[in-house]
Amino acid sequence: MADHIQIPQAWMRNFQHRDNGECVYSLWLNSGNITSEKIKSLGAEKNYYTKDFEHHLDVQWETRLGLFFEKTKKHYRNDEKMELSEDDILFLKRFLAISVSRSKTYQALDCWHSNRKIPYLGYREIPILSVEASNGILFENYSCRFLFNTSNIGFVLPSYSICYTYHDKIIFPLMIINDKIAILFDKCGKTNSYSISDELLTRDVNRWAFITECYTNHDFIIASKENDLITLRSDIIRLY
Repeated sequence: MADHIQIPQAWMRNFQHRDNGECVYSLWLNSGNITSEKIKSLGAEKNYYTKDFEHHLDVQWETRLGLFFEKTKKHYRNDEKMELSEDDILFLKRFLAISVSRSKTYQALDCWHSNRKIPYLGYREIPILSVEASNGILFENYSCRFLFNTSNIGFVLPSYSICYTYHDKIIFPLMIINDKIAILFDKCGKTNSYSISDELLTRDVNRWAFITECYTNHDFIIASKENDLITLRSDIIRLY
């Protein structure tokens, strides 16, 4: 069975298109190619986690994440006021900590700093369990607010799951929910939501998603529209 290493299917489905089943468009950093990939196999590896642990991730984290996404998207579609409860905020901060501990980057750093020569049984699961056991969270002193994208360019999602943006000498972590909704972690304490209508600002966010992926997993970025990735690729080529 193919286990998703970091980004669960429930998250990828927020970017799916239905031209050929459940698929997303992917920009591969190593080649620069853009392809349509099946969600069930993208970012997945056969028997990556033990069977019981894969079930644990599904029950404890991924199912709840999917429910949160559905609630959020429903409010957005109905143009209803969207607020994050304290439980939502704590869950998201813990989920992202778990997500980072699942990343290829974290696993590589863990191996680099370890004296082991041969991977031991459970070496992929133990870092995640350690984060769970410590109740570790990311962005502990950050408030959360919604960021809505009303431009003609959609947000993209790096395989690392977190996107870091930089504005006015301040770093703002972002959790991209889908092409129109993101959650911004703000150390300034602001909680009011706001919208981006300027296409250039959305493209800037996407460039930062690319930079984040470059310095972490260096794997792939997904989008719901192929043109969003074509635009991103063109922006990166011009940048360099």
